[in-house]
Amino acid sequence: MLVFAVLATIAGPTRAETVTPGTEPFRDMSLEDLLSVEVYTVAALTRLTPLESPAGITTITAEDIRLTPARNLNDLIEVYVPGALWMNQETGPVLGMRGNISSRNHRYLLLVDGRAMNNKSFAGASPELEMWDLGDIERIEVVRGPGSVTYGPGAVAGIISITTRKPGAAVGTTASVGYVDPYDSRSLTLSHQMKADAFALFAHASIVDTRGEEARTFQIDSSNHGGFVGRDYLPGSEALDYYGDFDDDPQLKMHVRLDFANDWQWWTRYTQQGSNWFSNEIKTDFGGELVNQQGTSSRQVTTAVQRDVIISDTLSLSAMLSFDSYDFERRRDRAYDPDRHSPLNYQVRFAEDEVLAHGVLEWQVAEWAQVALGAEWAHDRFGPGWGDDKREMRQGESGEIINGADSLALSPGNRNSADRQAPAWPAIHVGDGWDTNTTSVFVEANLAIVAGHKLLLSGRADQSTYQDWLYSPRAAWIWTLTEGHVLKLIAQRASRMNTASQMYANDWHDLHNRPEELDSLELRYSAQSSPALGFDLSLFHNDSGVIAFQGADNSNRQVGDLELNGMEAEMHYAGERGSAGMSFSWVELQDWKLAPGVFSSGVSYSDYNLQIGGTAGGTQVGTGSDLNNWPNQSLKVFGNYRVAERLTLHVDARWYSEMRGAKDGLEGLGNALAGTRSATPDFQAALDRVAREDAYDSDIRFNALLDYAVSPGSSLQFFGQNLFGGDGNKRYAYDESTKNSRAAPTRVRFVEESQSWGIRFIHRF
Repeated sequence: MLVFAVLATIAGPTRAETVTPGTEPFRDMSLEDLLSVEVYTVAALTRLTPLESPAGITTITAEDIRLTPARNLNDLIEVYVPGALWMNQETGPVLGMRGNISSRNHRYLLLVDGRAMNNKSFAGASPELEMWDLGDIERIEVVRGPGSVTYGPGAVAGIISITTRKPGAAVGTTASVGYVDPYDSRSLTLSHQMKADAFALFAHASIVDTRGEEARTFQIDSSNHGGFVGRDYLPGSEALDYYGDFDDDPQLKMHVRLDFANDWQWWTRYTQQGSNWFSNEIKTDFGGELVNQQGTSSRQVTTAVQRDVIISDTLSLSAMLSFDSYDFERRRDRAYDPDRHSPLNYQVRFAEDEVLAHGVLEWQVAEWAQVALGAEWAHDRFGPGWGDDKREMRQGESGEIINGADSLALSPGNRNSADRQAPAWPAIHVGDGWDTNTTSVFVEANLAIVAGHKLLLSGRADQSTYQDWLYSPRAAWIWTLTEGHVLKLIAQRASRMNTASQMYANDWHDLHNRPEELDSLELRYSAQSSPALGFDLSLFHNDSGVIAFQGADNSNRQVGDLELNGMEAEMHYAGERGSAGMSFSWVELQDWKLAPGVFSSGVSYSDYNLQIGGTAGGTQVGTGSDLNNWPNQSLKVFGNYRVAERLTLHVDARWYSEMRGAKDGLEGLGNALAGTRSATPDFQAALDRVAREDAYDSDIRFNALLDYAVSPGSSLQFFGQNLFGGDGNKRYAYDESTKNSRAAPTRVRFVEESQSWGIRFIHRF
């Protein structure tokens, strides 16, 4: 990395500002010119034309963000990305693409200006996904499918790349205020840009205060009592305030970017967010007062210095040095101490700090050959949260990583877990913290072998202190059929390391850290018949060895082998008065096999072997042939239309088919208990209640926004979500189903999202 740092002092234009598909420089180009422009794509290290990109990429522009009614990035991705959806979960919302979804946001990487922002020890990519304010973002590029060959381990489901606004592009100050009901969400944002001879500056700050909604929350307990919390189930109780800020601490965002000395960039970003557990629990009684005890919160600060330079006509370099600190805490699902802020009331509470050095050297070897070589090194430190006593630290899936025997997070007589008395999980003492190092090297060759044909060969290797080398190769054949029509065949492997805390715990227990690996084969056809009209079709097959947490032995390990097939079709049109797009996605389970010694998993109920209801019940075995937590098909449409000179209308709608895999679980549970003592009238009544609520049936949503230009620098917006849904738009809780052997459908949990209405005023000074 010292070589990269020395070379970065050579002057030259920045690579970071190279245009990408969908941005302004392409709007007025002829089709011939458009198709011949090579750009840097988020799916490769070398330059390709937009149609040649070796992945399905969805680009969401600043204008899309401004005109789309979305609470956060999760909503925005669900509108525009084929097949993508998100579900509720105890650690926060979880996002899925192409049938790949899990109980945490670990299976994709989230980047801000090229820098990965994932929490390595626990929560993955969650914080940026939950921020309501998106006003600092210029564009979002979402890579669907594996991408670890380009950006590193973790990108087995995809990549979410955020590019913030460029300093000096729109000099002046912009302010906005907004309100959204029924969440009682109030927002204030300020942005300022300035440009001088020696530098350009962009600064953005926001505060979003959200009280949350008393939403209709459906649950069933282990005694088969269920319904909507506080109404016909658990009278006197209240569900957690949906979308409420955790501990009433508002979301904060601050982002500053400075471009100086012609080709240097420095940026710093701070985010603060927290949320109550979505739909999984009820408020906790503290001294007769019901409070939102269960939730997660995070604070993250990142700073980076970047320089992208042209060394010669054939050689260029991209280099970055950055520091990131991430403070995270998750409250427990009940009160273990009357003091809400007692360390006993936290499941995990820690901070992680990272120093990252990254460099990529690109070489135009010949007219027909490009080569990119890169390396990355990261040092991570895991320890107490910001300002916390080291005795308050608690990490790991069950809180087993602590400072020592004097930990304040442990109940008396139990070595590590405040709610487990037998067996007591072995505590791992780390004092004031522990460290890891990760080293990565990567290469890509872009070869124009014959006219109309390119061969893209890529590879990456990553090694961590507690993980052997992982290898992520890719080969892509790119065939330009005719002008504007390109066929691509892509074969690749993506890898994912375990969470840092689990790798440390496995190593402490002398267990081998096995990665998750996904092998993918994709055939993709891309067409641009005119600058205004584009079409894409993808067929893909994935085969992956899935790793997940197993509570029985407190480990993360391979739980099974998953094979699935899928198809995505999408079309985009841009005209003088507006734009429109639509997509269709189909994902089908081909095969799911549990690993030896594993009896259940949330991936699918097609292979299952779990004892239900103890001696009074039976065994739930494999049922159906579908993915759990996933609709097999989805259809999405969206568009913007300038109704009049000052009035623009946005609409978007999406349809998800029924979740057949979840229904398989209910059917299998009923079959297991049929004829046993556990098949009580209450059990049948619970199943009937789930059926009456149309759980896991198809879902249709419709959103709209009107934007009125009050003046050239001001606009007033009115918007609504779930306009045709009333209380029927169900947001389900992710079903892990790894160890639930109760004779009740307790995994059925959802929130019926209400219609929401908002107003926003934006003014540029």
